[in-house]
Amino acid sequence: MPPKKGKKLRNVLITLAVLVGLTWFVGPRIAAPLIQRKLQAMVAKHLHAELRMDSLSYEFPYGLRATNASLVTGGRDGRPVELIRVGELELALAEIPWGSGPLVIEKIIVKKPVLSLLRESGGVREDGRPRDEGELVGEHIVRTEVKEDADKKAPKGKPSDYFRLSYLSIEDGQVSFRDADGPSPAEARVVQVASASTTTPNTPRPPVVWRGINVEIKARPTSGAEYAWEMALRNAPVATANVRGKVDVDAATLDVEKFVLSVKVDAGPPPDVLPAALQEALTRLPVNGTASIGGQAHVPLTNVKASVYELGVDVGGSVESIPWHAGRVDRASMKFKLASGEPDAAGNPRTHLTIGLIDLATGDTFVRVEKGEATLDVAARTWSAREILIKAEAGKDRAALPVPLARLVEKYDVAGKAQITLAGTGPTRAADDRPYLDQVDLEGLAYARELSFKPAKFDRPFTAVSGAVRLSRKAVAIENAQGRYGDDEFFVTSARIPLEGIDREFQIREVTGSARLSGRTLDYPLVLGKVFQEVRPTGTWYVSGNLTRKAHPAPGEKPAFWFDITADGHAGGAISQYGIPLANVKAEIAVSTKATEVRNLEATSLGGTVKAELTFTHPDKAAGKPPMYAGKGWVRNVDLKAMRELLADHGREFKRLSGVGNADLTFDGVGKSEKQPDPWAGFHLAGKVDVTGGQYWGAPVLEDVAGRANARPDALTASTVRGDFVLREKVFTLANASVSAPLFGVQGDGTIGMDGKLNLRVIAAPLADWKEQIKRTKVPIVSDVAGEIFGAFQGILNGAQRTLLYEFKVGGTVKERKIEAVPAPVLTEGVAKWIRESTK
Repeated sequence: MPPKKGKKLRNVLITLAVLVGLTWFVGPRIAAPLIQRKLQAMVAKHLHAELRMDSLSYEFPYGLRATNASLVTGGRDGRPVELIRVGELELALAEIPWGSGPLVIEKIIVKKPVLSLLRESGGVREDGRPRDEGELVGEHIVRTEVKEDADKKAPKGKPSDYFRLSYLSIEDGQVSFRDADGPSPAEARVVQVASASTTTPNTPRPPVVWRGINVEIKARPTSGAEYAWEMALRNAPVATANVRGKVDVDAATLDVEKFVLSVKVDAGPPPDVLPAALQEALTRLPVNGTASIGGQAHVPLTNVKASVYELGVDVGGSVESIPWHAGRVDRASMKFKLASGEPDAAGNPRTHLTIGLIDLATGDTFVRVEKGEATLDVAARTWSAREILIKAEAGKDRAALPVPLARLVEKYDVAGKAQITLAGTGPTRAADDRPYLDQVDLEGLAYARELSFKPAKFDRPFTAVSGAVRLSRKAVAIENAQGRYGDDEFFVTSARIPLEGIDREFQIREVTGSARLSGRTLDYPLVLGKVFQEVRPTGTWYVSGNLTRKAHPAPGEKPAFWFDITADGHAGGAISQYGIPLANVKAEIAVSTKATEVRNLEATSLGGTVKAELTFTHPDKAAGKPPMYAGKGWVRNVDLKAMRELLADHGREFKRLSGVGNADLTFDGVGKSEKQPDPWAGFHLAGKVDVTGGQYWGAPVLEDVAGRANARPDALTASTVRGDFVLREKVFTLANASVSAPLFGVQGDGTIGMDGKLNLRVIAAPLADWKEQIKRTKVPIVSDVAGEIFGAFQGILNGAQRTLLYEFKVGGTVKERKIEAVPAPVLTEGVAKWIRESTK
């Protein structure tokens, strides 16, 4: 090459080298501020936010590096809020940043980013409109209309014009969440229970922080502004995620085609990478388990609330101890789907939950939600649920149950199985000061199977309990329930428990049911036990009625109740301490707080029939009133020999008790009390007695009288006993009492004290002789008019006084009797009538 040309070439090369050097070393320093302004303008054009950074360096030809970059938007009262801060940001451009066009970004590497989520109410949001309660700052950061460029000559451009992103990496990221207003009372209660902390509803909790997030996204263009992308998230050793989908950068829509997140937690100190609140909860809840979340979504980036999504969650593991449970949970698993529901009339989104399985179990006790559907209306702040199916079984190990339920199960020793279906609607939080449950409209149906429970003061449990329980907002209804207590069976056809005002008083209304009783189970508590021991009911009895019990009764105040108890002839019993049997019982009994009224009782007993009516007024200790009772009844054709044998079985010997008895009785009295400890003192009894075919001549007084009257032994055969009596103040008063055999009879009146004292007037007569004498007078003894035959009787007596009539006065006591003969017996009209009837 000629020297002149070589010199020119050398100069050109030197010039080019200088230009390249200037471009390589000096150009980036000059271009960096220009690129920074361009990058900030791009952010302001598409976001309601400002991009700030400490410095930006440009590495020719495609590299950008920023330090301490942050994205700032406006918060409540116009103060700036930092949404994202990045320690170091590296960008790889697809084109050299020349001219006025936008930066075309191909790769982004983010190191130590911090995403700060702030929830606050009031003020205005990023687009200038009022912020709704509980919105996140930055929720409306994407502009729905692109801002005009300051440089009118610059082309507006579309995001696809400068978006060539093929790779995004986030290293050691962090997400924090803070609620400026503090949690709502309902949320605070949930957090307080979950963490067993002492946080009050008005105490703001510290920010929730999630550390150690690593994300890698790879993208490739598919058509126009659409990109396919894949993402891997690593938050070792706790969580990993793989996501793939598509994004349309011009339409600002994100499609997640497949999302899989796996989480593993082991018992022990929680990893530092987890949020502080979650670390606190895991410290109190030692969890072993795994969870996987998968699904898909379509997200309009300009209106995230309008997203359409579907997530499936599968959780399984165990929990060593749970504060709101009685203890550990050996087996915990959940399967459910969360999806966006149909929007409401105003276009507000709804969330739909479909339950596949929720299972908590320990040993032989479990609670399992097998299916269900729920919808959350975020805008209306309401929820609804339907077809929730719950199955539960209570065994001996109750650690899987929540504390209140575990205490209830333990208190009543509940065991067995139940199936529950639920549906309902309600607000997401209490709307006013009323209890939250009063604002919820619930419907439910529970079926108990093979259930057993032991109520307070019962010595044994009810077993084989089954039946249905319906739950509504107004009441709990029990239908077709049954169970056993010992050898007795109980049936509840229906019963209703109103829920309105249940915090003030508990009511059971419209009870109808029945009991099939054996008479062998007697260990019922309190008054019921006393009744069963005295009556020993058997067969089928029917019950209906109501009960009301105040939550805070006054001292001595008892529950208010009334029950109708009936029997239709298929019932029985055994009354008194001697077990006198009653069969084929027909009864109408009313039991209330103040009294028990036996309106009608008919039965067969010892070969005869019994009928009675009774009113028993319960004691009122507050008013100082003792129990009182009154009644009447009659018995017909009772076999007294069978009665004698029954009494003998209970250690009471009545050798001469025999014959067939009839009686009409009325009684009343005052029961035992502190003022009147002797129950006999206030007892009054009156009646008529008629016994035929008995053998009573061996009784002490009768035996004495028969001996004094010179009765022949063959005259003392089977007899008839009749008479009227009154028992008052522990003294029997007899009137027209008689014991008559075919050949001999005794008639008398007077008193017999329960202490054994005697004061009797007794007439004895050889009835066979009387009958012969009357025949001779030819007076018709069948006459019903005593006056017609009284004169004839008196004539007979005057002629044969010593052989036809004897009169005695009996005093002393039953053990030491004093008998005095009356020399001149007087034939009264009453005696004449007795003789006439005895000699027919």
